[in-house]
Amino acid sequence: ALEDSESGPGAHQHWSLPSARRWLLERQNADGGWGDVANTAAAVAALTPASLAAVRPPHCSDKLLDSKHEPLGR
Repeated sequence: ALEDSESGPGAHQHWSLPSARRWLLERQNADGGWGDVANTAAAVAALTPASLAAVRPPHCSDKLLDSKHEPLGR
C-alpha cells in the first residue's frame, strides 16, 4: 500500500517511503500490534513484503499457548 502511494494521489506530500515504513515500525507496540485489530491490519497491509521481515510477531500469552482446546465438533 505504501508503494502504491508513491505515484498516486498525494504523492507530492513531503515524506519518503523509507521514512513512512520506519514511522510505522517505530510505533509497533511491545505485543507486536499497533493497538486494535483494525490499526494492526492497516499497518501490516501498508508494509511491503520486504518490510514485513522487520515486523515483530504478536506476543501470545503463554497461558493461551499452553491451553488445551477440544477439537471442533465434540
